[in-house]
Amino acid sequence: MSESISYALKIADDKEIPCHLSELKRDDLFYLVQASKKSELLIATDDAFQSDVNGQTIWSVPHEIHA
Repeated sequence: MSESISYALKIADDKEIPCHLSELKRDDLFYLVQASKKSELLIATDDAFQSDVNGQTIWSVPHEIHA
């Protein structure tokens, strides 16, 4: 079973701002935080979107590793 992502840290004004995945937009720089571990720096390639899986809302963010 995979763990779900609990939140994101969006980079704004050189600060890491906690936010829900639904708040991320194309070209935002962010970290995904899962099980208290922060990912590499990522860039959103499109806006976040939601889907319904077994009656549960799941948020996804298309992204790439920021070079």
